[in-house]
Amino acid sequence: MDGPIGKIVQILECVATKNDKPLSVCSNISFEEYIKQVLEWIYDREEAYILALCYLIKIDDKFATSINSETVHALYFVCLSLALKFLEDGEIKNAQLAEIGQMDLAELNELQMDIFSALDFNCVISENNFEEVKRKLMMFQNNSADEKRNPSKKITVQMIFDQQSACRSKIQTTSSSSQ
Repeated sequence: MDGPIGKIVQILECVATKNDKPLSVCSNISFEEYIKQVLEWIYDREEAYILALCYLIKIDDKFATSINSETVHALYFVCLSLALKFLEDGEIKNAQLAEIGQMDLAELNELQMDIFSALDFNCVISENNFEEVKRKLMMFQNNSADEKRNPSKKITVQMIFDQQSACRSKIQTTSSSSQ
């Protein structure tokens, strides 16, 4: 899986794996396979997938949500469903989304309300915030070998972005000093 959506999958798999165990919860499929199935039904609208990641970062920062193999499928899909509804002005029905996401309709409704409440009932993300997440996403490189060597108790999407930025700054500083 290429492009921003592929990178979102890599980041969330990295976070979930780091916080738990290898992913294989939703219908015994990996998160990547789950997103591939979702993509078959929900057209490849890049900004919706990035907006969903913005929501996930926002609630993760606010509540220290534990993204792990038990939660990653549902959390990301519910954020994606809210992003799609926001971008499509509510034209997508929850019954259809529940089927696509392999979720019970009542569970989807409840989780949407929980996440919408965690977002302070505001699905608007500033253009600067959106562009910053998109920029970090485009610069992301999966360093899962580094993650295995340096385990920590819990990791978030923002921590991965920050770690990537710190590594780039260190490399840029080193190369500037040696000139």
